[in-house]
Amino acid sequence: ESLQRLLQHISPQDRLSLVIFNEDVTHVVEAASLSDTESLRQLIRELAPRGGTNLAAGLQQAVSLAMSDAAGHQSQRRLVLVTDSQPAMPAATRSGVEQVLAAAGGTGVRLDVLDLSQRGQTDVTLETWAAELRGGVRAIADSRQMTRWLFEALSGREATIAQDAKL
Repeated sequence: ESLQRLLQHISPQDRLSLVIFNEDVTHVVEAASLSDTESLRQLIRELAPRGGTNLAAGLQQAVSLAMSDAAGHQSQRRLVLVTDSQPAMPAATRSGVEQVLAAAGGTGVRLDVLDLSQRGQTDVTLETWAAELRGGVRAIADSRQMTRWLFEALSGREATIAQDAKL
Protein backbone atom coordinates (compact mmCIF):
# COMPACT_ATOMS: atom_id res chain seq x y z
CA GLU A 1 0.00 0.00 0.00
CA SER A 2 2.78 2.44 0.90
CA LEU A 3 4.77 1.60 -2.20
CA GLN A 4 1.69 2.16 -4.33
CA ARG A 5 1.27 5.60 -2.73
CA LEU A 6 4.94 6.37 -3.25
CA LEU A 7 4.63 5.69 -6.98
CA GLN A 8 2.12 8.55 -7.21
CA HIS A 9 5.00 10.93 -6.41
CA ILE A 10 7.60 9.66 -8.89
CA SER A 11 8.86 12.51 -11.05
CA PRO A 12 10.59 12.23 -14.45
CA GLN A 13 14.06 12.62 -12.92
CA ASP A 14 13.51 10.01 -10.16
CA ARG A 15 14.89 6.47 -10.36
CA LEU A 16 13.74 3.71 -8.05
CA SER A 17 15.37 0.33 -7.61
CA LEU A 18 13.75 -2.47 -5.62
CA VAL A 19 15.16 -5.69 -4.21
CA ILE A 20 12.45 -8.01 -2.97
CA PHE A 21 13.62 -10.99 -0.97
CA ASN A 22 12.70 -13.67 1.52
CA GLU A 23 14.97 -16.74 1.74
CA ASP A 24 16.27 -15.66 -1.67
CA VAL A 25 16.19 -12.52 -3.75
CA THR A 26 12.96 -12.94 -5.74
CA HIS A 27 12.76 -9.68 -7.73
CA VAL A 28 15.24 -7.01 -8.73
CA VAL A 29 14.13 -3.79 -10.39
CA GLU A 30 16.96 -1.49 -11.39
CA ALA A 31 16.59 2.27 -11.88
CA ALA A 32 12.89 2.25 -12.78
CA SER A 33 11.55 5.58 -14.01
CA LEU A 34 8.19 7.28 -14.36
CA SER A 35 7.50 5.26 -17.51
CA ASP A 36 7.88 2.02 -15.49
CA THR A 37 5.27 2.82 -12.85
CA GLU A 38 2.54 0.58 -14.26
CA SER A 39 4.79 -2.49 -14.29
CA LEU A 40 5.95 -1.58 -10.77
CA ARG A 41 2.32 -1.32 -9.64
CA GLN A 42 1.66 -4.80 -11.02
CA LEU A 43 4.71 -6.25 -9.27
CA ILE A 44 3.72 -4.62 -5.98
CA ARG A 45 0.14 -5.91 -6.24
CA GLU A 46 1.52 -9.45 -6.49
CA LEU A 47 3.72 -9.16 -3.39
CA ALA A 48 2.85 -11.25 -0.37
CA PRO A 49 4.97 -12.00 2.71
CA ARG A 50 6.18 -15.58 2.85
CA GLY A 51 9.05 -17.64 4.14
CA GLY A 52 12.03 -16.55 6.14
CA THR A 53 14.41 -13.68 5.57
CA ASN A 54 17.90 -13.86 4.10
CA LEU A 55 18.82 -10.35 5.15
CA ALA A 56 22.42 -10.73 4.01
CA ALA A 57 21.49 -11.64 0.43
CA GLY A 58 18.87 -8.90 0.18
CA LEU A 59 21.14 -6.20 1.58
CA GLN A 60 24.11 -7.20 -0.58
CA GLN A 61 21.97 -7.03 -3.73
CA ALA A 62 20.45 -3.70 -2.67
CA VAL A 63 23.85 -2.19 -1.86
CA SER A 64 25.15 -3.32 -5.24
CA LEU A 65 22.28 -1.48 -6.93
CA ALA A 66 22.73 1.61 -4.77
CA MET A 67 26.41 1.77 -5.67
CA SER A 68 25.87 1.15 -9.40
CA ASP A 69 25.76 4.03 -11.84
CA ALA A 70 22.40 3.09 -13.41
CA ALA A 71 20.66 6.12 -11.90
CA GLY A 72 23.50 8.48 -12.83
CA HIS A 73 26.43 9.73 -10.80
CA GLN A 74 24.63 12.89 -9.67
CA SER A 75 21.81 11.05 -7.92
CA GLN A 76 21.38 10.78 -4.17
CA ARG A 77 21.91 7.20 -3.09
CA ARG A 78 19.35 6.16 -0.50
CA LEU A 79 18.89 2.63 0.69
CA VAL A 80 15.74 1.81 2.65
CA LEU A 81 15.40 -1.58 4.31
CA VAL A 82 11.80 -2.49 5.13
CA THR A 83 11.82 -5.50 7.42
CA ASP A 84 10.13 -7.24 10.32
CA SER A 85 13.17 -9.43 10.87
CA GLN A 86 16.11 -9.28 13.25
CA PRO A 87 19.53 -9.71 11.63
CA ALA A 88 20.22 -13.20 12.99
CA MET A 89 23.23 -14.50 11.06
CA PRO A 90 26.58 -16.17 11.67
CA ALA A 91 29.47 -13.86 12.63
CA ALA A 92 31.23 -14.33 9.28
CA THR A 93 28.07 -13.39 7.37
CA ARG A 94 27.49 -10.36 9.61
CA SER A 95 31.08 -9.26 9.02
CA GLY A 96 30.58 -9.57 5.25
CA VAL A 97 27.39 -7.48 5.41
CA GLU A 98 29.17 -4.84 7.49
CA GLN A 99 32.01 -4.66 4.94
CA VAL A 100 29.52 -4.20 2.10
CA LEU A 101 27.67 -1.51 4.07
CA ALA A 102 30.95 0.27 4.89
CA ALA A 103 31.82 0.33 1.18
CA ALA A 104 28.38 1.78 0.43
CA GLY A 105 28.81 4.42 3.12
CA GLY A 106 32.12 5.40 1.53
CA THR A 107 30.31 6.22 -1.71
CA GLY A 108 27.67 8.34 0.02
CA VAL A 109 24.88 5.78 0.28
CA ARG A 110 22.51 6.44 3.20
CA LEU A 111 20.66 3.60 4.96
CA ASP A 112 17.33 3.96 6.72
CA VAL A 113 15.52 1.00 8.27
CA LEU A 114 11.73 0.82 8.55
CA ASP A 115 11.00 -1.76 11.24
CA LEU A 116 7.62 -3.46 10.89
CA SER A 117 8.20 -5.96 13.72
CA GLN A 118 6.27 -4.08 16.44
CA ARG A 119 8.60 -5.60 19.05
CA GLY A 120 8.65 -2.40 21.10
CA GLN A 121 12.36 -1.76 20.69
CA THR A 122 14.55 -1.66 17.64
CA ASP A 123 17.37 -4.07 17.02
CA VAL A 124 20.83 -2.77 18.03
CA THR A 125 22.46 -4.19 14.90
CA LEU A 126 19.97 -2.43 12.62
CA GLU A 127 20.51 0.81 14.56
CA THR A 128 24.29 0.49 14.21
CA TRP A 129 24.12 -0.22 10.48
CA ALA A 130 21.79 2.72 9.86
CA ALA A 131 23.85 5.13 12.00
CA GLU A 132 27.07 4.19 10.19
CA LEU A 133 25.40 5.17 6.90
CA ARG A 134 23.96 8.45 8.28
CA GLY A 135 20.43 7.06 8.58
CA GLY A 136 18.09 5.89 11.26
CA VAL A 137 15.64 3.21 12.30
CA ARG A 138 11.92 3.93 12.51
CA ALA A 139 9.37 1.65 14.16
CA ILE A 140 6.32 1.48 11.90
CA ALA A 141 2.87 1.10 13.47
CA ASP A 142 0.57 1.43 10.44
CA SER A 143 0.48 1.95 6.67
CA ARG A 144 0.05 5.70 6.96
CA GLN A 145 3.18 6.01 9.06
CA MET A 146 4.96 3.65 6.68
CA THR A 147 4.12 5.88 3.71
CA ARG A 148 5.37 8.97 5.52
CA TRP A 149 8.69 7.47 6.59
CA LEU A 150 9.24 5.76 3.25
CA PHE A 151 8.75 9.07 1.44
CA GLU A 152 11.04 10.90 3.85
CA ALA A 153 13.76 8.26 3.66
CA LEU A 154 13.76 8.23 -0.14
CA SER A 155 13.30 11.94 -0.77
CA GLY A 156 15.49 13.27 2.02
CA ARG A 157 12.86 15.79 3.09
CA GLU A 158 9.98 15.85 5.55
CA ALA A 159 6.60 14.65 4.36
CA THR A 160 4.71 16.74 6.90
CA ILE A 161 2.72 19.50 5.22
CA ALA A 162 1.11 21.02 8.32
CA GLN A 163 1.46 20.38 12.00
CA ASP A 164 -1.05 21.29 14.71
CA ALA A 165 -3.56 22.55 12.14
CA LYS A 166 -6.98 23.51 13.48
CA LEU A 167 -10.25 23.78 11.66
